[in-house]
Formats: sequence, C-alpha cells, structure tokens
Amino acid sequence: MMIKPGSKIELSYPDSALVDFLATLVRRRINVYRDRDLLADPLTPEEFSRRQGICRSRWLVCGYALDCRIYRQFYLGNSGEHPATGLLKLDLYEPAATRPH
Repeated sequence: MMIKPGSKIELSYPDSALVDFLATLVRRRINVYRDRDLLADPLTPEEFSRRQGICRSRWLVCGYALDCRIYRQFYLGNSGEHPATGLLKLDLYEPAATRPH
C-alpha cells in the first residue's frame, strides 16, 4: 500500500494510539508528505525507543493534520480503513546491515 506524497487522504484514526488504551476513532484529513514501509525501511532502535507504547503497523504516513494543524505520523493499521492484524515483528540488526541475521 503506497500513498503518494502530495496527496490528501481522510482516515478514521484513534484519538490515542497507545497500546491497551481504549480509543475513539476521529476523522482526520491529512496532507501526506511521506510514506514509509517499515518492512523495507524498519524503525531504528532510537526511533522505536522514543515512543515504545505506540501501536505500530507496517505502513507509516507522515503528514500535516489539517484539522489540528500540526505535523503528525499515522500508522495506517490503526485506522478504520486499513486495519492491521496487530502483529508486528521485531528483530535486531548489526550496525550498517540492511537485513537481520
């Protein structure tokens, strides 16, 4: 699933993406400036550590949330339109490696 940078999308997205938090879906309008496939471009340990308690999925969209007027990141698997199974793999890489060993 690729969402092209420069496109405008609408999602039903949780008001909180914390693990084990009962959230309400809120309609979000987003101007997309970047999409990221975490299978092809995994999070670094530093990126993961910044927000450990967040529900994550394979596809990450970075964009400007028009309704709250801030830049945010959205894991598409948390949305009502693109629900993920809830399974996310974690693996360790050697420094400068492109694949786990």
